[in-house]
Amino acid sequence: MILTLPACGDAPKAPSMPPSPGSPPSTSAYAASASASVSGSGAATLGKDAPDPNAPSWTEQDYYNQVLDWTSCSDGEQCAKITVPMNWADPGGQRIQLAMARIVSTDKSVKHLGSLLTNPGGPGASGVDFLSYMPMLLSQDVVDSYDLVSWDTRGVGESVPVKCYDDTQLNQFFDYWPKSFDDAGLAEMTKVDQDFAAACKQNTGPVLQYVDSESTAKDMDVMRAALGDQKLNYVGFSYGTFLGQLYAEDFPTKVGRMILDGVVDPADSSDQDGYNQAVAFENEARTFVKWCETKYAKSCPFKGNVDKGMNTIKSVFDAAGAKPLKTDYTGRKLSLTDAVTGVIEAMYDTSMWEDLADAIDSAAEDSDGTQLMDLADEYYDRDSDGKFKDNMIEAFDAISCLDSPTDASRANMDAWAAKLKQGAPVLGQYFSYGQGLCGNWPYPATFTPHAIAANGAAPIMVVGTTGDPATPYQQAVKVAGQLASGFLVTYKGEGHTALGNNTCINDTAGAFLVKGTVPAKGTTC
Repeated sequence: MILTLPACGDAPKAPSMPPSPGSPPSTSAYAASASASVSGSGAATLGKDAPDPNAPSWTEQDYYNQVLDWTSCSDGEQCAKITVPMNWADPGGQRIQLAMARIVSTDKSVKHLGSLLTNPGGPGASGVDFLSYMPMLLSQDVVDSYDLVSWDTRGVGESVPVKCYDDTQLNQFFDYWPKSFDDAGLAEMTKVDQDFAAACKQNTGPVLQYVDSESTAKDMDVMRAALGDQKLNYVGFSYGTFLGQLYAEDFPTKVGRMILDGVVDPADSSDQDGYNQAVAFENEARTFVKWCETKYAKSCPFKGNVDKGMNTIKSVFDAAGAKPLKTDYTGRKLSLTDAVTGVIEAMYDTSMWEDLADAIDSAAEDSDGTQLMDLADEYYDRDSDGKFKDNMIEAFDAISCLDSPTDASRANMDAWAAKLKQGAPVLGQYFSYGQGLCGNWPYPATFTPHAIAANGAAPIMVVGTTGDPATPYQQAVKVAGQLASGFLVTYKGEGHTALGNNTCINDTAGAFLVKGTVPAKGTTC
């Protein structure tokens, strides 16, 4: 299938975190005790002003008055469910439950500052699974001062999850690549997209229409109230920066201390966002080739200049496209899309570059796709037997299609394909003609791209990484200027997102979150 990048990237990686974005170990104890559901009854407990959880309908205020019932789940965390309306335009209608988790600060020697809500990105990454890694990404004074809280957004993980295909069907969908992009090829691709969208609608149910990010931003304010906080303190990574901006736009006076790391520009169309990513991934791939030739020379498969190295990568794609490559996994061969996905996965984090160099060497010299398949499996959060561990990619598609209008006309797709070929000669074609899925989605988009100012919000820290391939640095520059109270902090480095990768960044973020200290203009780490 045409490459669909979790968008805005996935969960950020700490040095000791598994290399797959958004794929910490599953919290099975949590899943057993706090699975979400769609129902007419809520998850609130009775207390002062709390709504009757069995009442046939709730008012909007009832959602704000609910009391969370926290229970121990796994690894010292606490879990709960929170009730929100399925459709925020009809709060008295059907209700859904979202899964939450928190790590309570136990340090009594410092001032407690309430809760710090976090989102790992995607869209589609599980915040509940990600939470245990948050202490690795923050300075110790932040961990001591806040209860760390995250959640599975609507449509994700344990929160009324989007479900489209079984594992076999999903792998076939991802492996699909048209023989050409002529009229016949596009017609075939349109049918593939339509079938997938129809399956999502049938297997997910009515909540599929309401997994949009605008609704999630409203959910966040209910969480703030249920957590007992007057202001929302928040750290959003990647797609989570989009949620933070939406929240600041809808509830500017409720913004507390907010950090946006790896920034999505809400003013960009989906076409422009895809172009920005393609160019950034192409540039990062070139950086990888140069690194390989100079820092990994003894084992590097590239010989000569960077252009020749990129041609070697292209030759692997061409070989996999002509005939899927063998792997060590029974019944599995490396398709063209898996090969591209494996390369893309390694661009998120330089810790994977040695693995990628070895993988390309094996594919180019021995027609062995095993190591590239390993990287693709990490990207998709998929086991070596082809089984998916979560619904991240399905949720990504569902949320993304509701978050941005899409022009799937032949003229528009051809125009962007030409731009992509010019801006990203090797990788650009795999970002082309991807508008068909959202163009055939069963529900219209709910968000129109526009710059967000969030007038009246407290200062918002915007963190950009100069070599970020998934959320290019210039997006952080733009968003910091668009937000009325935004200020930019720059990390000069490679990879997706900055927190947890640099002491200077963490100290700057820690001073802001704990003391409210806004760093000097132009701060660069």
